Amino acid sequence: MMLCRLRSTLCRPSYVNQLRVLGVVRSKSSVVASAALVKHIELEDNDGMLHVHWKNNQINRYPYVYLRDNCQCPKCYNSLLLQRNLDSISEVDLDVKPKAVEVRDDGKQIHITWPNEHISQFNSAWLHNKKLPESDDLTGKMKLNKKGVEFWNKSMLQGKLVRFNYEDVMTKKSALFEWLHTLHSVGIALIEEAPSGMKPIAVERLATRVGYIKDTHYGHTFDVNAKFDANNLAYTTADLPLHCDIPQSEYYPGVQMLHCLQQAPTEGGESIFVDGFFIAQEIKEQHPRLFNLLATTPIPYVDIGKDEFGDFHLKNKRESIELDELGHIVRFTYNNHVRDYFMDSPVEKVQLLYQAYLILGQMMRDPVNMLEYKLSPGEVVSFNNSRVLHGRRGYTITGEGNRHLQGCYMDWDLVNARLRNLATVLGKTFED
Repeated sequence: MMLCRLRSTLCRPSYVNQLRVLGVVRSKSSVVASAALVKHIELEDNDGMLHVHWKNNQINRYPYVYLRDNCQCPKCYNSLLLQRNLDSISEVDLDVKPKAVEVRDDGKQIHITWPNEHISQFNSAWLHNKKLPESDDLTGKMKLNKKGVEFWNKSMLQGKLVRFNYEDVMTKKSALFEWLHTLHSVGIALIEEAPSGMKPIAVERLATRVGYIKDTHYGHTFDVNAKFDANNLAYTTADLPLHCDIPQSEYYPGVQMLHCLQQAPTEGGESIFVDGFFIAQEIKEQHPRLFNLLATTPIPYVDIGKDEFGDFHLKNKRESIELDELGHIVRFTYNNHVRDYFMDSPVEKVQLLYQAYLILGQMMRDPVNMLEYKLSPGEVVSFNNSRVLHGRRGYTITGEGNRHLQGCYMDWDLVNARLRNLATVLGKTFED
């Protein structure tokens, strides 16, 4: 038996109604844009698809099996739970063809009668929203960056970091949406005037505002300062080379937040950030062969030690550049401290792999790509840990004080879920 825990948000009729308007849920009363009105339809037995001609003269094709599987009637789909009732494996015929198809309600509805007399009713706005791309459409989308994702280097972002007020993020849905959307599109954002000396600490409150924290072997939250018995380079005063956190974990953190409580009073202590997506784009343009190697060769990572929850021994492999099925970059991973030996690469490939890896590191360390910022007490830097590499300039401890940051992690599943919810409630656009 499958158990489903419903959030109160999804149970609110107002939220479900907003989803209906967006075409997520079928609704007979939805206001339909003219582009989503059906002009006429054609049934094609040769390709097994319904050809829908829209009022704006565009045409989309829908496989019959796709339409049957996504029937929106109450028997096949629960519009309150937003989940499928239909048992696709036993009830969907791969070669199914409609018995009859009708356009109704001035192009706002399509009714399909199937051979077993089951009737599917599709709102045209819903159908338009769920249109499938043609092969030519996908070919034109083979770009490294997803729509709405902005790559950057130092000149593009120095002095232009997007800033948000802590209290606004904690109390206003619009500010929360804009902050998370900036993390999605740019990969980094600052939050100002965060309080200190409170429980829960500021980064935990921010994470709870989004949803919940991602625990790691470092604990629920963590402190970054110089420690006598440091078990990590981050807990020293030395330069901290560019890296992403915990790639040795299979599900490594998606978002990191660091709250500055105290900054080094001497020179040094500046945070350094590099957009890994921008670096990947540069490598693709300048060294396409090496780009393909980095996108197809898993790099091993390992970390052994002891921390908040006791002894740990983490191992994982992942490509430095990870792409989705459309060729968009979705993750950039680099951490030379915990990189393991290239044991699983064919011996003939190792020299070329080192060439790719070294060029990758050299591009990252090029000053034109490195954004430097010295955090002030009360500032929280938040960034995409699976995109934006971070590091630190070394500093010296004096009698005047130490450098102290508090941090925590979140998963992108959580952040994206919150973004989708806020976009619906606020009437905003979010494409992930």
